[in-house]
Amino acid sequence: MLLVRAILAIPRAIHELIWGLFFVNIFGFSTAISAEEPATITSLVMRDRIVTIANGKDGLKYSVKSKDGTVLSCVECQYQ
Repeated sequence: MLLVRAILAIPRAIHELIWGLFFVNIFGFSTAISAEEPATITSLVMRDRIVTIANGKDGLKYSVKSKDGTVLSCVECQYQ
């Protein structure tokens, strides 16, 4: 019975694969990365530092700031 269910699952999944290939062809794999403004993934508060990690069109960006807003370290600071 389990073998029959496994064999029948393959043709039932074909339409899902076709829809997936259709949407990948239209939108591509990197639609979330190609946004104009970076989306903040997470912001961590660690003792006296605030670490922010954002997703930009060129990849991940981060900044480390003190509690008063002074930038201590960053990559791609123009987005912060």
